[in-house]
Amino acid sequence: MKMKIWTRRQLGRASSPLILMAAAAVLLSPGSVAAQDPPLASLVLNPNSVVGGLSATGTITLSAPAPPGGTVVTLTNPKPQAATIPPSVLVSEGSTASTFPITTVVGSQKFTFYISASAGGVTRSSKFLITVNPIMYSLTLNPSTVKGGNPSTGTVVINGPALSGGETVTLTSAQPSVASVPASMTIAEGSTMATFPITTYSGFARTRVAITASLDARPDVPLPPGHDRGNRTQRLTVNP
Repeated sequence: MKMKIWTRRQLGRASSPLILMAAAAVLLSPGSVAAQDPPLASLVLNPNSVVGGLSATGTITLSAPAPPGGTVVTLTNPKPQAATIPPSVLVSEGSTASTFPITTVVGSQKFTFYISASAGGVTRSSKFLITVNPIMYSLTLNPSTVKGGNPSTGTVVINGPALSGGETVTLTSAQPSVASVPASMTIAEGSTMATFPITTYSGFARTRVAITASLDARPDVPLPPGHDRGNRTQRLTVNP
């Protein structure tokens, strides 16, 4: 026995009350109603704190499997200048979870904000922190003029707290026979400055020696192409 499929136009022309009642029962049956998107259960960011330039991943989870056609979850980011996320993510039919990328930019400013996701009438938000990828801020020499044989001290300052394990600064002297410096120094994790000794030598005419400090790159923190973490040069005057 074949089942007859009635169109809305044919139903309008039908004259039998029994036909109309049967058709209405089919149209109002639960199986004929479009499936609703399940509510959003959670939004997790991993990690929820990164250094500018690094990436993270967001995971959204629904309270039930997505219906036929999947569920679109809307994403909101209040700080597009600091991080980029897609406007939405699809949870595939029958699945309960999906992920999306979070790409951050290298900058000199710290950001704390909330990323939000919405589906099924429910919105979830998670806190996200972007810390500064420090760059060289300044180099000072004190005193900046000495008599040969007397010491001086260099001070290096970076624009944000040193990252995990500390920061390595490469030091050079243009004339090490007149004024020498260590090959490198370390700024301790969490600190923004450190000092290094400068040894001068007698027996030379008045000389201005260029002292340079360069903040080393880190393999765990990428930089945009063509960028480095900066260097500073100051001149130390050594008198006879």
